Amino acid sequence: MEEQNKLKCDICDFSSGHTEEETLLYGDWMVRKDLRVHYFCLLLSSNLPQSGGDASGILGFLLRDIRQTVAIAKKTKCSFCNQFCGAFHSYCSECMPMDDYQRQIAANRPKLSPCDICLAPILNFSPHNIVYGDCCHKGFAHKTCMRKYALSAGYYLLCIWCRSDKFRETVRLQSIFVPDRDANWELQQNAYRELHERKVSCDLIQCICPKGRAYNKSSWLTLACKLCASTGAHAKCLAGTLRLNRRTEPTEFKCVGCLEVERRLSEGPARNLDASITGTEGHVDA
Repeated sequence: MEEQNKLKCDICDFSSGHTEEETLLYGDWMVRKDLRVHYFCLLLSSNLPQSGGDASGILGFLLRDIRQTVAIAKKTKCSFCNQFCGAFHSYCSECMPMDDYQRQIAANRPKLSPCDICLAPILNFSPHNIVYGDCCHKGFAHKTCMRKYALSAGYYLLCIWCRSDKFRETVRLQSIFVPDRDANWELQQNAYRELHERKVSCDLIQCICPKGRAYNKSSWLTLACKLCASTGAHAKCLAGTLRLNRRTEPTEFKCVGCLEVERRLSEGPARNLDASITGTEGHVDA
């Protein structure tokens, strides 16, 4: 069943599925008409121009250009594994080129250093398995963990150790793909819906609403504090508590916290600003 869910990339001729690990290694599947390709294969293909607009072909790669790349790839295969390898240098983990900091890590590998993303210990500690901040050298993370973070953050990727925005460019040199798009949380539909919803309940000590403090309908509408808007009260509860005529229910009020701040400001800086707030009810503007 698992084999049936796998697709074969027309460029690299490698079959993979839709698991999170495979997506991190090969990118999302891009399927258009008769073409099935890994997203990373499009980006890493030699001489494949991105000559279209954002809505043309596959993310700007025209279908005719992709087909030409596929035809070239089929003629360039490894005689051992029958997969495209291309005419570029590659290195094993022992021979890979390293900068000064990577050589320092390889010579003095920390013992049981934790990943600062998942907090699990980095068991196989080697320069090609870990990611660090080239901007600060303050910690380490699993390469898989950093790939997940970068894939999710996009433009908003920052160094997790020093918050430098230069990290977004330098981490690419450590085999981390950073997509040129908004963060996943920015692309979700109605992602900020809760920020536009104001949920205010009756915060008076004596709420007389028979349906509870959270009820906010018909004749039991909840008024929000006109200053902070974080504290609420039923209009009828205010009228009942402050012994007002129910026919003249208040239309706005100030909570006790805001009233205390106003009182302190009016009395000037000589007053003790650390004095405790007393009282439980607010002030009504009829």
